[in-house]
Amino acid sequence: MAKSTAALLAELEERLEQSLEPGSPNAVARRDAKGLLSPRRRIELLLDPGTFMETGQLAKNPGSATNPYGDGVVTGHGLID
Repeated sequence: MAKSTAALLAELEERLEQSLEPGSPNAVARRDAKGLLSPRRRIELLLDPGTFMETGQLAKNPGSATNPYGDGVVTGHGLID
């Protein structure tokens, strides 16, 4: 049986949420302990608010289910005024 549109949207939202912080909780804790900003946070601080359009957020290197979304790279475009 095919999934409903609502179920597919919920699955997409879950994947998008996972892609925002693809590192393990331990990796995030180590980064935070060092006082480092995440790549997306640095982009947010650099660009004008609301102008960043990320591309490839859900891209994955084929071959392993454990590969992170975005393949470890944040790409997109935005504006700096």
